[in-house]
Amino acid sequence: MDDWKVSIKQQLVTHSSGSVFKFNGRPGSTNYGVSPSFNSTNLTALEQVQLIRKAVSVYQQSTEEINAHLQELETS
Repeated sequence: MDDWKVSIKQQLVTHSSGSVFKFNGRPGSTNYGVSPSFNSTNLTALEQVQLIRKAVSVYQQSTEEINAHLQELETS
């Protein structure tokens, strides 16, 4: 995850290439979505899709880790 920076508070994931992914809603809900903004115009459609998929995965993993930590705090 070295190439990625996540801000749960701002609902943003930034890739080291400068591409930014703005999330809305909560992962798993019906109103969950992502708005990509690519810094490079040299990316193919396939490369853009790969970045979107990875950004979604990184964001979901981060939210799951935070939720797990919060549950641990509630039970201790």
